[in-house]
Parts: sequence; structure tokens; C-alpha cells
Amino acid sequence: MKRYFVLFFLAVFLPSCAQPVETTKTLDERPSIGFDNVPQTAEIFVDDLSMGIVGDYDGKSRSLILVNGRHKVKLIHDGQEILSQEIYLRGPSVTILRP
Repeated sequence: MKRYFVLFFLAVFLPSCAQPVETTKTLDERPSIGFDNVPQTAEIFVDDLSMGIVGDYDGKSRSLILVNGRHKVKLIHDGQEILSQEIYLRGPSVTILRP
């Protein structure tokens, strides 16, 4: 009986130790935005405040977290406005903006 218990233990618990797993959970309920098909060096302005460059926020591994509500998003690249969009964000979601 003891041998069956040991075999059962090894069969069930040993495989779960074999592969490392990385899980990232977020409890943040705020909406966020990311960017696609935009030059990585374009500067981001949200409600006329500089928020960094597009390369920092791809919408997959890192998103720009904002508060719920209406926002004006502008992207400036080489002195030219390449995107100007008013968006309404609500809830825990990621909105991907494209020019």
C-alpha cells in the first residue's frame, strides 16, 4: 500500500515540478491603450500631456494605463502629427490604436 502511495505521489506531483511556469495577474481594473503600426519613436500625448514614446507601449507586454473616460490621444513623429483621436475608455480592457 505504501508503494502505491509513493507511485501515485510521484506520478501526480513530479510532472508539475518539471516545467517552470510564469503567470502574471493584474488586479488593475483601469483601461489601457497600446499602439500598432506606428513608428517606435513617435511621442505620445494624452490630453496634451507627454506620456513617453510608442516603443514603451505595445499593448501586449506593456500598455499605457489610463483612467475611465474620454481622452484625446495624439502621436507626433518627426514634428508631424500622425494620429489624433478622441477615445472613450471604460473598464479593464486594452485598446490598440492604429493610424
